Amino acid sequence: MTALLEARDGIAFDSFPFLRHVQRTKAVDFLSKALPDALFVVLADDVVDGKSSPCCVLVDVSIASENVALCWFPREQLPALVSDINDASEATPTGYLEPRHLGVKDGIHRFSVDCSAYSDSGFASNVPDGVKRTLQPIRQLMVHELLPQPELSVVGVAHALERWHRTVKFCSLTGAPTNPCEGGLRRKAPKGPKAYPRTDPVAITLVVDNEYDRCLLGRYQTASPGLYTCLAGFAELAETLEEAAAREVLEESGVELTSLRLLMSQAWPIGRAGSCEMMIGAIATADCTRPVKCDESEMADVKWFSKDEVRLALERKVPRKDGLLHHPGKYALAHHLIAGWVHETLIGEDSKL
Repeated sequence: MTALLEARDGIAFDSFPFLRHVQRTKAVDFLSKALPDALFVVLADDVVDGKSSPCCVLVDVSIASENVALCWFPREQLPALVSDINDASEATPTGYLEPRHLGVKDGIHRFSVDCSAYSDSGFASNVPDGVKRTLQPIRQLMVHELLPQPELSVVGVAHALERWHRTVKFCSLTGAPTNPCEGGLRRKAPKGPKAYPRTDPVAITLVVDNEYDRCLLGRYQTASPGLYTCLAGFAELAETLEEAAAREVLEESGVELTSLRLLMSQAWPIGRAGSCEMMIGAIATADCTRPVKCDESEMADVKWFSKDEVRLALERKVPRKDGLLHHPGKYALAHHLIAGWVHETLIGEDSKL
């Protein structure tokens, strides 16, 4: 089990460092017992490059070295009181912060709180000399590798949990307002069913032709010039991941798969429209001599590349905007699928299609 928990060479949101203790959060008095000695990470909405950036995280940046450290605060340093209501029997009192339990480390409970309603200037006190305290978007922390992987994983959970809370303010059955419960891991209306955070499964597939040593990659309409990656898409209702992978490849490229292996997964808390996704990576085979039919409604281009082309592209720094062929950075599962194929390190069992 220990080996499974080791970080995988830069892949983002890996190696979560806390014990989650989900069962313990169900006790009515959980928050009243856990909050007094707890530590909190602060989230808040911000504007980055003129665009709204929800659920940024408060960090300390060294002015001299530009090193970034995640900020943890005791309860008394937060800008408002923290609610200890844990059973959804009543709404959070006006002006109180809602805690979201992240886990436990060294006997200390860790929570996140959304402080969007408060100016970040309220955290300007107790800042060490030579440090700038600022809000940072999670994607920027990921792409530029500004935090160690365990800390980035913590930010990922906090970000996804907070964005989920914003989508379930009302009960889908009764229409009544929902209240947080179980340490902020669930929501519930007083007379409605419990709401659980959702994770959307995504099949992401590297298609290869081993006879010709080529792989099929696509550039999505929203991608920067030269950025080619694995084909991917959501699994539909009652659809297996193998079926989803084959369908998405066919829809986006017109290519039919002949075999497929599921290989690895990656939590992706920064999914489309604020969702939390689970990326399930696969490698598949197909015939590169058959025509490719790019789905122009979603894809800017789909084509086959030689292993030498891909090997060279993997050596290029990312992100980049010069249009040269490149692939997602090490933070992304797609990078590990592509690099694993190039270096012949992918393993798994073939699945029938």
